[in-house]
Order: sequence, then C-alpha cells, then structure tokens
Amino acid sequence: MHRWILHSKKLAPTWGKLAAKVEGDVTVAQVDCTAKENTKLCSKKGVKGYPTLKMFANGKEMAGYNGARDLQALVKFAREKAKSAVGQAEL
Repeated sequence: MHRWILHSKKLAPTWGKLAAKVEGDVTVAQVDCTAKENTKLCSKKGVKGYPTLKMFANGKEMAGYNGARDLQALVKFAREKAKSAVGQAEL
C-alpha cells in the first residue's frame, strides 16, 4: 500500500470532524485526485502529493497547508484563513 493512502485514511476522520466544527463558516470538501475524472482539475490546482490541503475563496487559492494534521490545528488554520478572506472581500 502506498504511504499516501495511509496518510489519507488517517486524516479522513479528522477531516469529517473539521467539517462539522467549522460548518457555516467554511465549506470542507475533498477531491479524489486518483480518480480519472479529477486528474485534470488536480493537475490545474498543482496537486502533486496526497493528501494535499488547500484553502480556496471564491474559486481562488488562498493558501496551502503543511502544518499539523490534528483537529485543533486544522480548525485554527481554517478559521484564520476564513477571517482573512472576509477581510479582503471588505476592502
């Protein structure tokens, strides 16, 4: 089994908890970049390894995430970037 599969499977429960924790403020989604129908999108977005975590606002990439993969760190990242996106939209 590839290492990235193990990392992705390990992240899956945390990803679901993250979605519930930030619901209403941030939309949490996932894309299977190994699926044939998604390869073009993933290539366009610069996904080269798995799991790759990125934050988008209004279709534009705001930030990639390379920090800790625990719930607390992911919630902090999502909320900080969401506040940043709202601040930029108000300018």
